[in-house]
This record gives sequence, structure tokens and C-alpha cells, in this order.
Amino acid sequence: MELTPELWRRVKGIASGALDRADADQAAYVVDACGGDEALRREVESLLRSTVAAGTAAYLELPAVAVAPMPMGTRIGAYRPVRELGSGGMGAVYLAERDDREFQQRVAIKVVRGGLASAFLLHRFREERRILASLEHPNIARLLDGGASDGGLPYVVMEYVDGESIDVYCRTRRLPLAARLDVFCRVCAAVQYAHQRLVIHRDIKCGNVLVTQDGVPKLLDFGIAKLLNPDLDPEQQAITMERVMTPESASPEQLRGEPITVAADVYALGVVLYRLLAGRTPYGDMPASEAALIEAVCERVPELPSAVARRQHDTGVGPIPADVDLIVMKALRKEPDRRYGSAAQLADDVRRYLEGRPILAAPDTLGYRARKFVTRNRWAVAGAAAVVVTLCAGVAATSWQARVASQQRARAEREFNAVRTLANAVLGELHDAVTKLPG
Repeated sequence: MELTPELWRRVKGIASGALDRADADQAAYVVDACGGDEALRREVESLLRSTVAAGTAAYLELPAVAVAPMPMGTRIGAYRPVRELGSGGMGAVYLAERDDREFQQRVAIKVVRGGLASAFLLHRFREERRILASLEHPNIARLLDGGASDGGLPYVVMEYVDGESIDVYCRTRRLPLAARLDVFCRVCAAVQYAHQRLVIHRDIKCGNVLVTQDGVPKLLDFGIAKLLNPDLDPEQQAITMERVMTPESASPEQLRGEPITVAADVYALGVVLYRLLAGRTPYGDMPASEAALIEAVCERVPELPSAVARRQHDTGVGPIPADVDLIVMKALRKEPDRRYGSAAQLADDVRRYLEGRPILAAPDTLGYRARKFVTRNRWAVAGAAAVVVTLCAGVAATSWQARVASQQRARAEREFNAVRTLANAVLGELHDAVTKLPG
């Protein structure tokens, strides 16, 4: 059957849903999802077999058009490719080594592959090269070089990041909640840095955030980024309206073809955070059709990540508090103006939670602020409570001792009065007889 881009999205969606299930349940799921379409079922099963054979789900990122890989050993500038690292809709990324004997260096080279070098892709590729050259941040993969191959295909030479995608990194190390949120905040810092330089990434997803063995996240692939430049000419404006995205992390306005702002990246960050906490996307299995995908993203309210994590039991993240649920759900709002205004605001709210302060996503009530104050200052509150208890105990002890002293004083006065009365009586009776005695 002819594998059109729309059909390829459907095949990828069903295959993604099957991979999220146990091996024993995959076949039944595929049959049900294909709805009796035998040709579609064969394509899905073929993709699943290839994925299992390769030991990775990277095939789900391949373009719908088959392309031949670049032969290893072909020199690109001063570098020679060693092996392919990944493939996407624009081309391929290779691990390469410097080949001019000046010095040793391992890099990642992204090349538009033969057969895909349309005017649109070449423009996007040159745009990526220009964007990467303007970004210098510890959590963004650096641009080292750029140019065109002997065949006229543009390429960019980037810092090689030897790491794992952020969700795999967190899952395999079973990082606790605080550690995952800390890594996520550093990704937000990289996105905010790009936004401050008028760059929207537009394709933030777990696969585009690699974490090194030292725990440093690196944001990759500004291939479909858009410069926030109001002075674009009509041709460039038409190009930026192309709907190039990863459906998993696309915001509602991206799927609807509406103008893209920084809010789209905030939404994508919310999707990344959801996956870090719940172990899956906000909408579960990838819908089988584009219409179903748009309906899910634009209309369906995601389940709280805490509820999903409780069913998973193996995420390693532990219990997810209500405040974290509120942060995620605010980032995933359908309306762009109801999300966080920037990646920095999102990260700041996460930091507020980590520091025990009230978050912006929660209702601003006196009881909520009081609880957060007590949680944030538990030792000070405990000390103050101990002082209050001590003072109350001291006052009670003093009052008790005063009452005992008063009782003792009253008893002494009674005994003194009794003795005085007795003395007066005795002296009164003996007075007349005593006065008559000599001396």
C-alpha cells in the first residue's frame, strides 16, 4: 500500500499505543485499532517487528518517505561520519570524528539527506544553523561549525551529547520527585534563554532533551524553531506557517494551525513534565487518526499525573502532591493565555513547591498559605510551639505553687489565731490569781 504522510502518522500512532502495552496484549490492540483494515494492520505489524529487531522505538521518528543513508566514510567538511545516531523528518544525525589531523574531536553532524532537499527543508535547515549559532547556554547543545557538503547539502556540526533522553534517565535511575523537578527546571532555563533571544523551539519533547552521565540536561534540535521577528517577508511568513511538529507534544494552537507563541513551548514543557511524573503522555495512547489526535489535545482534559503514577507503581517517583498536579495542569491549559506566561514562571512555580512556598497555580486562600508556612518553617514553628508549651506549663506550675502557698498561709494564720485565742483565755483566767503571788 502507498504510505502517505497521513497514513504514516496513523501507523505510528497505533504502533506507539501497542508498544505502551504488555507483549501479550499488543496483537489484540493492533487488531482492534485497525478496525478490520488488513493492509493497515500489516504495516503496523511490520513497523513493530522492525522496532523490536532494532531494540529501540527510534523508527517511530522516521519520515514517511524512504531515504538512503549516507555511506559511512564520506567526508563532511573536516569530519568523517562514524555511525548514524538518529533520523527525522529533515534528515539524519551522525556521530563523526574530525578527519583533518588538527586535533581529535567527536561531534554530531546533522545533514539534509538526499531526496529530501526541497526548498522548504533547505530553508529550515539554514534557519536552524543560524538559530543555533546565536545560542550559548550550558543546557543547549552548542553549534560548532556549519557549511555545505560536496553534493551541496547543508550541514551543521553540533556538540555531541553522550546521554539518555530525560524520561529514560529519570526512569532507569528511579530518581525521586525532587531530583526530577530539579532537572526539569534546568530545561526550563534553557527554553527561557532561547525565548529571551526571540526563539521558539516548537518541538520540545523528551527525545530532544538528553541528560549526560553527570546529570546535565542538554536541549537539542532547533530544526523547526521560529524566530520571533515581526518583519518577516511574505515568503518567510508562509514557511513559518507550515505545520511541522511532533504530534505528541504539539499544543492545541499548533494542531489548529494558529499563530505560535512562547505558550506553545510552555505547553510542550508541561507534556515533558507529565511524562517524567506519570511515565506516559497526557493523553495515553497516540490516537489512530489526525482528527482523533486534534480532538484529544484540543478538547480532552488529561488525567492528573498523580492518579496515573499511582496505577503505574514502578515509576520510582513516589507520591505526587496536589501542588505538583496543579503546576502540570496549568502548563497544559487548552487556552494559551491561561498557561504560565513563560518558561521562567513555570520553573519558578516548581521552585516554589520545592521550597515549600505557596505556588501560583493554587487558589490563594488563608488556610493554604498557613499550611505552606507551617510546612516551610516546621522547625521554627515546632520551636515556637515548644516555647509556648513551656510558658503555659510554667504559668500553670506557678499558679499551682501560688495556690499551695496561699493555702499554707491561710492554715498558718488559722493556727496562729487559735494559739492566740488559747493564750488570751489562759492568761485571762489566771490573771487575778497570779497578781496576788509575791514577786
